[in-house]
Amino acid sequence: NLLKHKTMQNEFKKFLYAGVDLAAAASEKFQKSVTELVEKGKISSTEGKKLVDEFLEKTEKSSKRL
Repeated sequence: NLLKHKTMQNEFKKFLYAGVDLAAAASEKFQKSVTELVEKGKISSTEGKKLVDEFLEKTEKSSKRL
């Protein structure tokens, strides 16, 4: 029973770490996309910063709920 419990804990940790990696990759891609929009003149740097800040804030709130 103890072995089964440890195995479940390890599997949960792997799942959790995969989620963290996925969130980090999504954040990086979002920031890169916003930077490209700023560089192309589609949005201002102020708008870009606001978008990234809002995205990071929402992401942080979501992760705290977990």
